[in-house]
Amino acid sequence: MPLGKDTTFKVIGKDFLKKFLEIFGFEIEIDYSQIEELTGDLVLLEGEVKKPDAVFSDGKVVLMLEYQSTKLDIDDKKRFKVYVSVWDFQKNKDNKQIIFAVVSTVDESGMVEYSINDWDIFKFPILSLKDLDSKQIIYTIETKIKNQDTFSDRELIELALTPILPTNRKDIINQFFETADLISRISFPNEDIKNSVCGLVLMLTNIYFDELEEVRKKIQGVYMGKIDCVVEFGQERYEEGIIDKSEEIARRLIDDGGFSDEKISELVVLPLERIVELRNSL
Repeated sequence: MPLGKDTTFKVIGKDFLKKFLEIFGFEIEIDYSQIEELTGDLVLLEGEVKKPDAVFSDGKVVLMLEYQSTKLDIDDKKRFKVYVSVWDFQKNKDNKQIIFAVVSTVDESGMVEYSINDWDIFKFPILSLKDLDSKQIIYTIETKIKNQDTFSDRELIELALTPILPTNRKDIINQFFETADLISRISFPNEDIKNSVCGLVLMLTNIYFDELEEVRKKIQGVYMGKIDCVVEFGQERYEEGIIDKSEEIARRLIDDGGFSDEKISELVVLPLERIVELRNSL
């Protein structure tokens, strides 16, 4: 079963959470060394689960994060207010300060508000990913790999975010594969950093490839470094004839021109011979 979209930020470690927020210049008074992830606490309203993507707390402050890949509208603002209000009513018995923020791929950074009257005003910041330059991020990573330089945590987090920075659907698909290739070539300084980076990417692939189940599994396999296992899985699916989506992605990568036949075969998990046939047919 695919991981739910509500786990987008759950995979980020404590140290990474602080550095992730610093990318946007978002500073709050919270003790990151004491922070706990509370996403597992469900909030129910009329039989439905109502909760933000992630809830963190250091025992004094509650931080809620929501990932938004579409333009923010009035219904979103109402939904976010419900998240905060219901969680506060059901879970916040000791009246901790609650901070809510939205990480968006489409809206600009800034404060947003929603009010039902002059006295009840709900305000929250938008942390925009539009401020990040995917081409510059990729260039920096490629240069450091070539020169065998070390990477900062921020650079690795930004790399994990690059697939969702472009707005074009085709670019997003290609960027996932390019990012997977780069991650496979990086020697991570420790497992915590690797798990945070790979985990974040896995959550993003789950969101953007929800309807492409087989492709999503293959991309996730590449990120986790299980190439041999994924290739075996792909061969089985190929023999069963379930290859349409893989071939669709392969054609896009061939058109892109930035990948060798061997790399495409590895990424989409199709035999090299089939990739050559597809290239010759275009």
